[in-house]
Amino acid sequence: MRNFVLYFFLAMFFILIMVILGRFSVEYLGALCVNQRYDSAVTYAGWSGFQYCDLERYATRKNLANREYRYIYLQDNSEMRKAITDKMIENLKLNADMSPKDDSFLEDAVEIVGINIYNPDSLPAVINGREYNVTTIEIVTRIQVILPFGEKKTYTKRTIVNADTFLMRAQKE
Repeated sequence: MRNFVLYFFLAMFFILIMVILGRFSVEYLGALCVNQRYDSAVTYAGWSGFQYCDLERYATRKNLANREYRYIYLQDNSEMRKAITDKMIENLKLNADMSPKDDSFLEDAVEIVGINIYNPDSLPAVINGREYNVTTIEIVTRIQVILPFGEKKTYTKRTIVNADTFLMRAQKE
């Protein structure tokens, strides 16, 4: 009888540990999924900025056979920033005030801290210690996420969209 009680408590202990680990795993994987969806939505929004090319500067390019001279110049203006913001609102299913709609996967509002454009004249761009040598759009946002077991934390995320990733994606489609 004594062994039965010992085995019973050991079994209950292991079941409790498995339930806790299972819940943590589901919460953790859910957070990773939300992070991936968020990154993809913001990256696609950043690509919408590449439609605002500076055609006057395009006309001055020479020696296009050399990759070094095939730069993309972007117009750094409010129209481009609005296009990126509008695409973020659409992709993330946000209201105009950047708060989530009912069908959004986000819990709280998104804050756009900045949209930075690095044209060929300002290259190489160093962002978070990494050097970029092509036209780059940096989108800095602040979001609040719910971590496993309900803890809320605010993150500042930097999403980098550059000409190389834009052109590679366009060539695949």
